[in-house]
Amino acid sequence: MSESDERRVPPRPERPPEPAAEDRRSWLPIILATLAAIVILIVMFFLTGGFIVVVLFMGGLIAAVAGLHYFVWGWWVARIIEREERDDGD
Repeated sequence: MSESDERRVPPRPERPPEPAAEDRRSWLPIILATLAAIVILIVMFFLTGGFIVVVLFMGGLIAAVAGLHYFVWGWWVARIIEREERDDGD
């Protein structure tokens, strides 16, 4: 064998066919993920003696406060930026 035969790059593998449009719009993955989440929550409820409800409530409360904070500050900062851009444009 020559040295060029040893360094030859193998051919690129063929790309698998694209799934049909109706296959990509299936609700099955969403339904399965939802069922899995429900099963996990039920198991966690029994394993923690109901404490998981408190943890989820506190997590939701923290997320709500963080979301409100994000939207209020985002609105305020956006108004400042718009005002600065308008003043610079004159």
